[in-house]
Amino acid sequence: MLASMTPDLLPRISTSQILDGFVQFIDLLDCVFL
Repeated sequence: MLASMTPDLLPRISTSQILDGFVQFIDLLDCVFL
């Protein structure tokens, strides 16, 4: 069950989560260096 669900969920999670994390990381750097 979980193995069949993972391939479908993985691409969505990786793209959206990494993008969100990257944006938040950039915002954090912006706050630190300004």
